[in-house]
Amino acid sequence: MKLASVGIIGLGSIGRRHARLLQVLEPGVRICAYRTNQGALRDAAPGVAEVDRAAFFASRFDLVVIANPSSLHLRTLRDVIGAGMTQAVLVEKPFCLPAEAAAAQALIAEAPAARVLPGNTLRFHPAVQLLKAAMREGRLGRAVECHAHFGTYMPGWHPYEDYRTTYAARRDLGGGVLLTSIHEIDLVHHLFGDGEVAAASVGRLLLDEIDVEDSAHLLLTLDRCRMANVSLNFFERPADRRLKVVFERGVWTWTFGQPDVVVAGWDGERIVETRCDVDAAVDAMYLDMWRRILQNNLDDFEMASVFSSLKTVDRARAMGGGIGWS
Repeated sequence: MKLASVGIIGLGSIGRRHARLLQVLEPGVRICAYRTNQGALRDAAPGVAEVDRAAFFASRFDLVVIANPSSLHLRTLRDVIGAGMTQAVLVEKPFCLPAEAAAAQALIAEAPAARVLPGNTLRFHPAVQLLKAAMREGRLGRAVECHAHFGTYMPGWHPYEDYRTTYAARRDLGGGVLLTSIHEIDLVHHLFGDGEVAAASVGRLLLDEIDVEDSAHLLLTLDRCRMANVSLNFFERPADRRLKVVFERGVWTWTFGQPDVVVAGWDGERIVETRCDVDAAVDAMYLDMWRRILQNNLDDFEMASVFSSLKTVDRARAMGGGIGWS
């Protein structure tokens, strides 16, 4: 897919990351942005031309990136598709609010002219690609259980803004750890299929000044993995992100930010440990995602796990307990 022109809606930290990396991969690409200037970042983004809403939606782009607050994603996607302004749309995670999932599915089905892509970048991390290759080869056997954890100190994400006013901290903007950190939930569904929430514990353990959950522990049963344990929080420092998959004949382990993946496999007589090098840079998964778009290699952009994830979030919140544990 040739990207001579890209439109970006929302120019916060993630919108700027997409713009920066596109300029690396496609020198000379024309990037145009529309933003409301209600966020904390008000300065200009290098190489990005800003226009008002009318001019933006009257333009034509090879691809549009939706990177505004989560609660606006579906409304914005409907506007983009309705304007007929592009052949492809990348929607940042979370794709939409759980209550909007059915409407989002209907919108995509009714408007096939524009290819809609989910921006779940963790799928494209080099370590995850190694895991998928190992699963295809089948040398470790079936996946029996997996453990996905992401703990991060959300108040320290952006020193330039008050964390209590950010979308991640506000229910009205689609915040909370389940939606904001939905990457892990999407990933286990992407790897192992649809499933059910067997148990959930969701609430606010530490960050008293926000009105959303800062902690979630989910136990899932999935089509291709009998048990998945997903834990997320907004208060862990130093941050920790890791994925472990226990197979019939071995264990696959990866820690985000580390330059290798560890595979301990049983060869019939003993445990053999193998270490595989990966690019540990955060940009690596974003770059791989964009390279696939440029190569029109879109298989891993499937939408099924997006909607499975939204169903999981909805179910977890319903059964997981109240917000105010603190």
